[in-house]
Amino acid sequence: ALPAPPPVESEPGLIDRDYGRWAGYRLDELEAECGSVDEADGVEGAGSVRDRARAVLDAQVPLFVSGPVVLVAHDVVNRLLLTSLDPDLGSADDLSQRTACWNLLRYLDGAWRVELVDQ
Repeated sequence: ALPAPPPVESEPGLIDRDYGRWAGYRLDELEAECGSVDEADGVEGAGSVRDRARAVLDAQVPLFVSGPVVLVAHDVVNRLLLTSLDPDLGSADDLSQRTACWNLLRYLDGAWRVELVDQ
């Protein structure tokens, strides 16, 4: 229904978490060795992932004047971002983000609001 394809840009701030030397390992292997992803040496910290994703999200605000904006990211990026925006969602580790799901955020009165999750 669009008159032309929308512009598509790659945004490094939305790439998956950097797992360092643990890239390619299964989660259970990493956890058996380190206890958790957050305790694994060389894995990008949750705060870093959250902050870079938030910077990308905030940079989209001026674009809303021309219509909706779609951002695509890995589940861990989504979970950390969503739970930072709405603490009532609980722990990022417990928030569901199924493959190909979508979430609806709105920017109203100078703040982000999480309206729908894991749709």
